[in-house]
Amino acid sequence: MSLLIVLLLVISGLYLIANIGQDYNIYLGPKNLEECCSNNTPISITKPWSQTIGNQRTAIILGKLSGQTTLNKTSEQVYDDILNASNFYSFNNFLQESSYNNLWLTGNVYGWFEIDTGDPQNFVNAADPFIDFTKIDRLILVNPVPNSSYSLGAGSATPQPFYTQEGIRNLVLTRIGFYTNDPWLFGSSDLSRRVAIEYGQDYNLLSHEFGHSLKLSHPGIVHCPNNQIISINMQNCLLLETENVDQVGIGTGHYNSFFKESMGWFKPSNIKEISETGEYTLKPLEVKTNDIQVLKVPRVTCPVTQNYSDPCGGDGKGWYYIEFRRNIGHDKGLFKNTALEFNGVEIRIDGYSNYPTAQIESQLLDMEPPFWNSNHTLQPGKTFVEPFNNLSITTLEISDQYAKVRVVFP
Repeated sequence: MSLLIVLLLVISGLYLIANIGQDYNIYLGPKNLEECCSNNTPISITKPWSQTIGNQRTAIILGKLSGQTTLNKTSEQVYDDILNASNFYSFNNFLQESSYNNLWLTGNVYGWFEIDTGDPQNFVNAADPFIDFTKIDRLILVNPVPNSSYSLGAGSATPQPFYTQEGIRNLVLTRIGFYTNDPWLFGSSDLSRRVAIEYGQDYNLLSHEFGHSLKLSHPGIVHCPNNQIISINMQNCLLLETENVDQVGIGTGHYNSFFKESMGWFKPSNIKEISETGEYTLKPLEVKTNDIQVLKVPRVTCPVTQNYSDPCGGDGKGWYYIEFRRNIGHDKGLFKNTALEFNGVEIRIDGYSNYPTAQIESQLLDMEPPFWNSNHTLQPGKTFVEPFNNLSITTLEISDQYAKVRVVFP
C-alpha cells in the first residue's frame, strides 16, 4: 500500500471521527490533567435524564370521546390539582415531599380535546399543535370514565414511542380515568390528593399509576401463622398483591422505604445496614433529615439472578427494611383511616413477587395476625423472631419524634 493511500485513509478516518463527534456532540474528555484543569475553569457535566430523579418535564392532556361529559374541571383547575406544588393537596406537592425534593414536575395542561378513540396517540395528535415535544419527558393523560367497564389507569415503566411534529418521541406515560358520576371513587374527580389526606379512605389514582411509571410494582402484604416467616419460599403464608399503606398498593401514604431507596431518594446517612446487636433510633419516614430513617437487617442470601421475583429481589442479598411513620404531611390520611393503626414500626422485605415482573417489588410483614388485622406494625414490647438467622427485632419505644428498636444477632 502506497504512502499516499495510507495518508488518505488516515485523513478520511480523522474526518469521519470529527463529523461523528460533531453530529452527536461527543466529548471524549481531556487528554491529560493539564488540559482539564490548568486554567481552573469548572467543568460542566450534563447528567442523563432519569425517571426517578430531578425535573420531569410534563404535558398533561385532557381528552374525551365524542358525547362524553368532561370532568367539571378547567385546565387551570387541573393544573392546580396536579402541577401546582404550592398547593398542599396537589400531586406535585406529594411527589416532592415523598422524594425529599429529589423529584418534581414542571409543565402545563392542554385541553379539553375531543378525540376519536382512547388510544394515547390520539391524545398526542390533538395536543401536538400546542406542544413542543422535544421539551417533554412525560405524558399524563386524563379522561372521563362513564362506567366500571372501562380501564381506570395505567403507568408505563419504560418510555413509549409517540409520533409528533418533532418526530418520534419516547415518553413515559401515565394515564388516569375518573368516573364522572361518583366523585368519591378512586380519589375523586378532584384529581388532587384532598380525599386521600382528609379522609384516608381512597387511594389516589394518579399517585398509584405514577408509581408504576417509576418502575414500582404493587407492594404486597404477607400474613404468616404464628407471626413467623416459615420458610424461604413463604410456605404456609398468605401473600396478597397489594398492601394498604403504600400508595402503589391500596393505601394513601408515602412510597415505602424500599421503593425510596431503589429510586435514589435517600441520603447515605438515612440508611443503616445492621450487622451487630444493638439499639437503634429511627426518625419518621416523612421528613427530610440527615438522621437514620431506615434500618436494613440481613435476612437471607441468594444467588444473584437480577430477577426481582426471587427471594432476594435479584441482587443476591435479602433484607428486612424497618421504617417508622408519623402523622405528618401526606401521610396524615393513614392516621385518619380507622382501619389502620400506627403504634409501632413497619417491617418489609425485598423480593417475593406474586408474578414475574421487571418492576421493583416489596412485601409488608403483618406483625399482628389474624388476616388483615388493623395493626400491622411491631408495637413496643413486641418481638419479631427471624427464622433463618435466628435474630430478633424488638420495638422498645415510640414517640412522635422517633422510634427505638433493638436488633439481636445470635
